[in-house]
Amino acid sequence: MQVSAANTITFSDSQFVNLGQTAVGIGNDANAHASGVGLGASNIAVTRSEIARNAAGGIVVGGVRADAHHPSDQRMVNRDITISNNRIHDLGVDHRGVVSVLNTYVTNATVSHNEVYNLPYTGMSIGYGWGANEPGGSTNYANRGLYNFQPRYTTATTASNNRLIGNYVHDVMQQMTDGGCIYTLSWNPSAVISDNYCLRTNGWFGQYFDEGSKFYTVRNNVFSAVGTWATANYFGGENMGNFTVTNNWASNGNTNVVNGDRGNVVNGNVTVTNNNWPAGAQSVIAAAGVQASTGTQTGTVVGGQSGRCLDINNNSTVNGTQAQLWDCNGGANQRWTYTSSKQLMVYGNKCLGTNGGTSNGTTAAIWDCNGQTSQQWNLNATGTITGVESGLCLDANGAGTANGTKIITWSCNSGANQQWSLGS
Repeated sequence: MQVSAANTITFSDSQFVNLGQTAVGIGNDANAHASGVGLGASNIAVTRSEIARNAAGGIVVGGVRADAHHPSDQRMVNRDITISNNRIHDLGVDHRGVVSVLNTYVTNATVSHNEVYNLPYTGMSIGYGWGANEPGGSTNYANRGLYNFQPRYTTATTASNNRLIGNYVHDVMQQMTDGGCIYTLSWNPSAVISDNYCLRTNGWFGQYFDEGSKFYTVRNNVFSAVGTWATANYFGGENMGNFTVTNNWASNGNTNVVNGDRGNVVNGNVTVTNNNWPAGAQSVIAAAGVQASTGTQTGTVVGGQSGRCLDINNNSTVNGTQAQLWDCNGGANQRWTYTSSKQLMVYGNKCLGTNGGTSNGTTAAIWDCNGQTSQQWNLNATGTITGVESGLCLDANGAGTANGTKIITWSCNSGANQQWSLGS
């Protein structure tokens, strides 16, 4: 399946199995459409599907040629891609150097809560180009003669804000070498790799920053039964670093990603022995992978005092966007699923949460779903919605009823501004 020059398409509850090549391509070829902007795919989702037993890979998002990383027409930018809640396994039957999901030059891609296993090579991958197409280029590739055939760019590529969240990746690197659970290449400003559970890489790496990798945040991941849990290929590499690697758990302490080196921030990482994972790691392990396929109820969440809907302003998907009241309009930014894991989920991959806040006045905002108690809520018979972590009530700030009233958490007080009902 190839998507080109298209927007607002969802593939769900599908099977891509026993195929002779890679299963799904999204915006791979500038010439894949008569318009000449075939790279330009946006708001595309692949969800709750199985991708298995194919000759090559799973999903490839983005192209690799010049119009992919420095498009001559802005319509070519691949953006806003969601790959979530899929099972991707037993790939690379013939072409073994493949991964489950590869995002090359993409703006705003979220790959979340997939289960990936039984692969000959790397589990998941972000980025392309080995740093050669980043601002200033690479002396290493200049010495190889690359820039006799292409420009040495001075501006950034289209790769930014790509996220791997809550995936369960296990039993990879079964045949090939020089890979790992999660693999990166080149610059990716605002990229986040968090809350993933990586298990068994046949002695290869957990988190692998390969050539030119820069501007990645890796946090709250569990790396179990891996080789070096975090490594950067500095050999022959240049213009790489600026990694934030914090609060991860690993079954060994081997790493060459060091705090203060090349602008790196590395702290709070914990080495765990004999599988004695602390509570935080256990929460990540429990929440990683495919989520429950159906929630207990999907619909609007309506304020008892205001009659207005719980709303995310302007359909924003940005982490930290605060919820508000707004006239009910049936939009996707007002449709919530209360899951069996007690999450209030919007857009299929964003959860209402408090980011760990437990005091009166804490902002109720959307974040990438991570399964933690700060994103879990109890729907009570009294009409209140209380945070599992804080015990505080979801509250319309200042007992406001107007459009735009912000939503916070506050001590439960039986006020009408703390009453809610789930509609259709």
